[in-house]
Amino acid sequence: MDWPHGARPIVFVLFRSVIWSDRGAMSVGEAKARLRQGVTSAGAARKIIEGIVPETADTIQLARHTVHDSRHLEVTKGLETLKAAVDELELVLRRLDASVKAADEYRETLG
Repeated sequence: MDWPHGARPIVFVLFRSVIWSDRGAMSVGEAKARLRQGVTSAGAARKIIEGIVPETADTIQLARHTVHDSRHLEVTKGLETLKAAVDELELVLRRLDASVKAADEYRETLG
């Protein structure tokens, strides 16, 4: 399977005090450190996206004011596309939250 930008999920299997992944073996401490790095990266991504959402909402409002009397099909499609972008950003925020929660839970199970 081709993953976007060469990124692949890491699959972990716990065996005694060593965790095996498709990228090789690592200690529990190393796995926990990797999970912490992922949580930190997800937090940084969240901050960036949270900064984009208000700008996108402002863009939609400005676009609506600009084309308020237009009934042109392309205008309608454009506004729908902008709304879909905001919906997608909100979905990404929910996915980041779910990923952080899952990583934290897994890290807790590692001890």
